Amino acid sequence: MLPILNVEHWPFGSPMPRTLLTPPHGAANGPDVANFTWVEYGLRCGVPRMVAVAAELGVPLTAALNASVATHYRPVLDLLLAHGCDIVAHGVVQRSLQLSDDPAATIAESLDLLEAATGTRPLGWLGPGMSQTADTPELLVAAGVRFNHDWMLDDRPVRLATANGPLVGLPYTLECNDVPVYAIGHQPDGQLAARVAATLDALAPEAVRNPLIVPIGLHPHLMGVGHRIAEWRAILTDALARPGVRIVTSTELYHWYIDQQPGDGPLP
Repeated sequence: MLPILNVEHWPFGSPMPRTLLTPPHGAANGPDVANFTWVEYGLRCGVPRMVAVAAELGVPLTAALNASVATHYRPVLDLLLAHGCDIVAHGVVQRSLQLSDDPAATIAESLDLLEAATGTRPLGWLGPGMSQTADTPELLVAAGVRFNHDWMLDDRPVRLATANGPLVGLPYTLECNDVPVYAIGHQPDGQLAARVAATLDALAPEAVRNPLIVPIGLHPHLMGVGHRIAEWRAILTDALARPGVRIVTSTELYHWYIDQQPGDGPLP
């Protein structure tokens, strides 16, 4: 199982990437205090709660990090690093790569900021909103990225061919993801845990011959709130109790795949 915690910076005064509360009278004028503070609460309160549960249970985490979190929310980054989180690049702020005037520069800025803040250059990328331009895979490989979570097309890692060399596609999910389940689908609490459990049940017989990946998309303003933190604990507790299930990080999974499937051409 692969839990990925999306840690995002939604700049105040800019249009919010998503809204929980629609603007009164349909007027979408900024600043959007209600929806900004919804996400801000996740950074201030949700991240510590979710990391505390993972630490208590001895569970590793992957953090898909908007790079500007390193400068605007340094205590959040310090907490993630103290837990040993695997850091995956997630753009600079939570803004579609398609809106960038220079996607290559945005990718480079994200990687550079995270390397400067953590001492390690991320090998992986998860696009904000899984957004890509027509040549994003080529740009990622040219920037030194070796795996990407945007191509959610298999239960196993896949090797993607680009003009600049291979790129490993690691599984991610829209189905076992708290945004489609709760922020968009408005499902009752407990639905994400039920989906993860049902997925583990279904994939267990298939995984006997070849391991399968069960990714979970998580956001601290959704799963780190008081009425859902017990659900986060239940998801992890259930996974840990299942024979044959291992909780891994993205970079760990990437290295495992490369060791198993050298493929055509190097992925340094």
